[in-house]
Amino acid sequence: MARRLLSKQKNTTYKIEKRGNDDYYIEGNEKHCKLPTKCWINGSTWGGAMLKMKFIGIGMHMEYGTEKSGTITTTLIKRVSIHQKDKL
Repeated sequence: MARRLLSKQKNTTYKIEKRGNDDYYIEGNEKHCKLPTKCWINGSTWGGAMLKMKFIGIGMHMEYGTEKSGTITTTLIKRVSIHQKDKL
């Protein structure tokens, strides 16, 4: 069963869906992923060179990427919640 993570930033709520082992889709950003877009999740950073791999942390910046846009660093994560796909 697919699971979804909702990550609320200042102006954007990202929906990240895990569909397989390393198969992720993200949506919520008007420019980079308006519709569900295949992506990779690098992790979270405080804005410097350190990256906490495969981690989404409140108070940090999420770093993800898509084939079309490359690596994207978000604004600060304010809230994170996990949901079963059929509950959204």
